[in-house]
Amino acid sequence: MYHTFGLDPKKDEEIIRAYNNVFTGGDGPIVLEHMLTELGFFDTEVGTEAERIRQDYAKRLLVLMGIWDNKNITESFVKLPVIYPRRDKGDAESV
Repeated sequence: MYHTFGLDPKKDEEIIRAYNNVFTGGDGPIVLEHMLTELGFFDTEVGTEAERIRQDYAKRLLVLMGIWDNKNITESFVKLPVIYPRRDKGDAESV
């Protein structure tokens, strides 16, 4: 579990707000997705310590945005559509 960033809760709120502002507006979501991909956040297998460290940093970015905690993640996941592979074309189909 990740802890606060410093000793001053007000500064922690400022950091969260700043990261959130950077990544939620304009091209921010595109850049964030690219960064998370490059850091291996979406990879299901981790083969090396370096890969694990990159994934951990990706999680840290989400913490700094104020969106990564167990409750937020769980609630978000259960709201996502279930994606089943399509048998006819091999493409994914959401339900």
